[in-house]
Amino acid sequence: MKRGVKVKHIKHNSYNFCYFTRGKPGVQPSILMLHGFSLSKDMWLDTIKYMPEDIHVVCVDLPGHGATTRLLGDSYRAPSEPGR
Repeated sequence: MKRGVKVKHIKHNSYNFCYFTRGKPGVQPSILMLHGFSLSKDMWLDTIKYMPEDIHVVCVDLPGHGATTRLLGDSYRAPSEPGR
């Protein structure tokens, strides 16, 4: 797959999280990359190409984004500021 990543899924409560990973956990710390509002894990593909391939990287689609479950009735919008 592009950039050597593997797409995986894991269930937790009512969510089926989608994430991709590259490398394997080892002596060096792993890197967890989280996307911003209205984006997905795919935003990191161009960034991880600059990281050494022996670094373990995990990029997660947060709930309601990308390929992770979107539950009916839950809001995935950014909270509004009071007074606006």
